[in-house]
Amino acid sequence: MVSLQYAGVHFCGGTLIAPDIVLSAGHCSGAEQDLGIYRVVVGRYDLTETWKGRSIKMESEVVHPQYNEESVDNDFMIIVLAEKIRVEEGIRFVKFNSDEAVPVVGAATNVMGWGDTNPMKGETEVSDVLMETEVFAVSNEECEMSKGTVATSEFGQVFADLQGLITDSMLCAWAKDTDGCQGDSGGP
Repeated sequence: MVSLQYAGVHFCGGTLIAPDIVLSAGHCSGAEQDLGIYRVVVGRYDLTETWKGRSIKMESEVVHPQYNEESVDNDFMIIVLAEKIRVEEGIRFVKFNSDEAVPVVGAATNVMGWGDTNPMKGETEVSDVLMETEVFAVSNEECEMSKGTVATSEFGQVFADLQGLITDSMLCAWAKDTDGCQGDSGGP
Protein backbone atom coordinates (compact mmCIF):
# COMPACT_ATOMS: atom_id res chain seq x y z
CA MET A 1 0.00 0.00 0.00
CA VAL A 2 1.35 3.39 -0.96
CA SER A 3 0.15 6.95 -0.52
CA LEU A 4 0.10 9.25 -3.54
CA GLN A 5 0.85 12.78 -2.35
CA TYR A 6 0.95 16.21 -3.87
CA ALA A 7 2.99 18.76 -1.90
CA GLY A 8 2.93 16.38 1.10
CA VAL A 9 -0.86 15.91 1.11
CA HIS A 10 -2.38 12.45 0.54
CA PHE A 11 -4.95 12.31 -2.27
CA CYS A 12 -5.04 8.67 -3.48
CA GLY A 13 -3.69 5.23 -2.75
CA GLY A 14 -1.78 2.77 -4.86
CA THR A 15 -0.45 -0.78 -4.84
CA LEU A 16 3.23 -1.62 -5.19
CA ILE A 17 3.39 -4.41 -7.79
CA ALA A 18 7.14 -4.39 -8.60
CA PRO A 19 10.26 -2.67 -7.18
CA ASP A 20 9.55 0.51 -9.15
CA ILE A 21 5.94 0.07 -10.35
CA VAL A 22 2.71 1.17 -8.65
CA LEU A 23 -0.81 0.32 -9.82
CA SER A 24 -3.39 3.02 -9.07
CA ALA A 25 -6.60 4.50 -10.48
CA GLY A 26 -6.59 6.52 -13.69
CA HIS A 27 -8.57 9.30 -12.05
CA CYS A 28 -5.67 9.68 -9.57
CA SER A 29 -3.37 10.89 -12.35
CA GLY A 30 -1.01 13.69 -11.33
CA ALA A 31 0.16 14.39 -14.88
CA GLU A 32 -1.27 17.90 -14.76
CA GLN A 33 0.80 18.68 -11.67
CA ASP A 34 4.41 19.67 -11.15
CA LEU A 35 6.09 16.26 -11.10
CA GLY A 36 8.72 17.54 -8.67
CA ILE A 37 6.22 17.62 -5.80
CA TYR A 38 4.12 14.62 -6.83
CA ARG A 39 5.45 11.79 -4.64
CA VAL A 40 4.74 8.16 -3.81
CA VAL A 41 5.14 7.35 -0.10
CA VAL A 42 6.09 3.74 0.62
CA GLY A 43 6.33 1.96 4.00
CA ARG A 44 4.46 4.50 6.12
CA TYR A 45 1.46 3.35 8.22
CA ASP A 46 0.91 6.72 9.95
CA LEU A 47 1.26 9.57 7.45
CA THR A 48 2.20 12.03 10.24
CA GLU A 49 5.38 10.00 10.92
CA THR A 50 7.28 11.56 8.02
CA TRP A 51 10.60 10.10 9.19
CA LYS A 52 9.36 6.55 8.44
CA GLY A 53 9.25 4.89 5.03
CA ARG A 54 10.33 6.56 1.82
CA SER A 55 8.98 9.40 -0.28
CA ILE A 56 9.90 8.69 -3.91
CA LYS A 57 9.53 10.90 -6.96
CA MET A 58 7.37 9.71 -9.78
CA GLU A 59 9.37 9.08 -12.96
CA SER A 60 6.29 8.77 -15.18
CA GLU A 61 2.73 7.57 -15.24
CA VAL A 62 0.70 5.76 -17.88
CA VAL A 63 -3.10 5.95 -17.71
CA HIS A 64 -4.94 3.08 -19.41
CA PRO A 65 -5.33 4.08 -23.08
CA GLN A 66 -9.10 3.39 -22.97
CA TYR A 67 -9.70 5.17 -19.66
CA ASN A 68 -12.96 7.10 -19.91
CA GLU A 69 -13.12 10.01 -17.47
CA GLU A 70 -16.92 10.31 -17.71
CA SER A 71 -17.86 6.64 -17.28
CA VAL A 72 -14.72 5.78 -15.25
CA ASP A 73 -14.30 2.67 -17.39
CA ASN A 74 -10.73 1.24 -17.47
CA ASP A 75 -9.82 3.35 -14.43
CA PHE A 76 -6.23 2.08 -14.18
CA MET A 77 -2.85 3.74 -14.13
CA ILE A 78 0.75 2.56 -13.84
CA ILE A 79 3.23 4.79 -12.03
CA VAL A 80 6.95 4.28 -12.61
CA LEU A 81 9.04 5.33 -9.61
CA ALA A 82 12.32 7.23 -9.97
CA GLU A 83 13.95 4.73 -7.54
CA LYS A 84 13.50 1.02 -6.94
CA ILE A 85 12.45 -0.50 -3.64
CA ARG A 86 15.13 -2.93 -2.48
CA VAL A 87 14.24 -6.40 -1.19
CA GLU A 88 16.15 -5.73 2.04
CA GLU A 89 13.70 -2.90 2.88
CA GLY A 90 11.16 -5.59 3.82
CA ILE A 91 8.38 -4.19 1.64
CA ARG A 92 6.35 -6.82 -0.20
CA PHE A 93 4.75 -6.51 -3.62
CA VAL A 94 1.21 -7.55 -4.46
CA LYS A 95 0.88 -10.60 -6.68
CA PHE A 96 -1.75 -10.47 -9.39
CA ASN A 97 -4.66 -12.87 -9.44
CA SER A 98 -4.70 -14.81 -12.72
CA ASP A 99 -7.84 -16.84 -11.96
CA GLU A 100 -10.83 -15.16 -13.63
CA ALA A 101 -13.17 -17.13 -11.32
CA VAL A 102 -11.76 -15.35 -8.25
CA PRO A 103 -13.21 -13.64 -6.38
CA VAL A 104 -16.54 -15.44 -6.43
CA VAL A 105 -19.73 -13.64 -5.50
CA GLY A 106 -19.90 -13.41 -1.71
CA ALA A 107 -16.15 -13.78 -1.19
CA ALA A 108 -14.62 -11.55 1.47
CA THR A 109 -12.02 -9.05 0.32
CA ASN A 110 -10.40 -6.09 2.01
CA VAL A 111 -10.14 -2.44 0.98
CA MET A 112 -7.67 -0.10 2.60
CA GLY A 113 -6.47 3.46 2.56
CA TRP A 114 -6.14 6.79 4.30
CA GLY A 115 -9.41 8.13 2.85
CA ASP A 116 -12.38 9.99 4.27
CA THR A 117 -13.57 8.63 7.61
CA ASN A 118 -16.85 10.57 7.76
CA PRO A 119 -18.57 10.81 4.36
CA MET A 120 -21.69 12.39 5.86
CA LYS A 121 -19.85 15.59 6.78
CA GLY A 122 -19.56 18.35 4.22
CA GLU A 123 -15.77 18.16 4.06
CA THR A 124 -13.28 15.32 3.69
CA GLU A 125 -11.71 14.04 6.93
CA VAL A 126 -8.83 11.78 5.90
CA SER A 127 -7.22 9.38 8.33
CA ASP A 128 -3.60 9.80 9.41
CA VAL A 129 -3.28 6.03 9.89
CA LEU A 130 -3.91 3.34 7.32
CA MET A 131 -7.44 1.94 7.68
CA GLU A 132 -8.79 -1.40 6.44
CA THR A 133 -12.23 -2.96 6.22
CA GLU A 134 -13.80 -6.12 4.85
CA VAL A 135 -16.29 -6.03 1.97
CA PHE A 136 -17.86 -8.83 -0.08
CA ALA A 137 -17.79 -9.34 -3.85
CA VAL A 138 -21.13 -8.90 -5.61
CA SER A 139 -21.95 -9.63 -9.23
CA ASN A 140 -21.71 -6.72 -11.64
CA GLU A 141 -25.41 -7.26 -12.44
CA GLU A 142 -26.37 -6.85 -8.76
CA CYS A 143 -24.05 -3.87 -8.49
CA GLU A 144 -25.67 -2.19 -11.47
CA MET A 145 -29.10 -2.50 -9.84
CA SER A 146 -27.99 -0.91 -6.56
CA LYS A 147 -28.29 2.68 -5.46
CA GLY A 148 -25.73 4.24 -3.18
CA THR A 149 -25.37 7.46 -1.24
CA VAL A 150 -23.16 9.95 -3.06
CA ALA A 151 -23.50 12.92 -0.74
CA THR A 152 -25.64 14.56 1.87
CA SER A 153 -26.94 18.02 1.03
CA GLU A 154 -29.31 20.51 2.59
CA PHE A 155 -32.05 18.65 0.69
CA GLY A 156 -31.15 15.24 2.12
CA GLN A 157 -29.11 12.36 0.77
CA VAL A 158 -28.27 12.21 -2.94
CA PHE A 159 -28.19 8.70 -4.40
CA ALA A 160 -26.20 7.29 -7.31
CA ASP A 161 -27.98 5.18 -9.88
CA LEU A 162 -25.48 2.75 -11.41
CA GLN A 163 -27.78 1.49 -14.20
CA GLY A 164 -25.70 1.10 -17.38
CA LEU A 165 -22.47 2.27 -15.69
CA ILE A 166 -20.88 -1.01 -14.54
CA THR A 167 -18.51 -2.57 -17.10
CA ASP A 168 -16.47 -5.78 -17.33
CA SER A 169 -13.34 -3.89 -16.21
CA MET A 170 -14.97 -3.21 -12.82
CA LEU A 171 -15.24 -5.28 -9.66
CA CYS A 172 -18.04 -4.53 -7.21
CA ALA A 173 -17.98 -5.21 -3.48
CA TRP A 174 -20.21 -4.19 -0.61
CA ALA A 175 -20.72 -4.50 3.15
CA LYS A 176 -23.24 -2.96 5.53
CA ASP A 177 -22.03 0.24 7.23
CA THR A 178 -18.45 0.09 5.88
CA ASP A 179 -16.63 0.86 2.64
CA GLY A 180 -13.72 2.64 1.05
CA CYS A 181 -14.24 6.36 0.49
CA GLN A 182 -12.81 9.53 -1.09
CA GLY A 183 -9.01 9.31 -0.82
CA ASP A 184 -8.95 5.48 -0.86
CA SER A 185 -9.12 5.42 -4.67
CA GLY A 186 -6.32 3.56 -6.39
CA GLY A 187 -5.45 1.45 -3.37
CA PRO A 188 -5.85 -2.29 -2.96
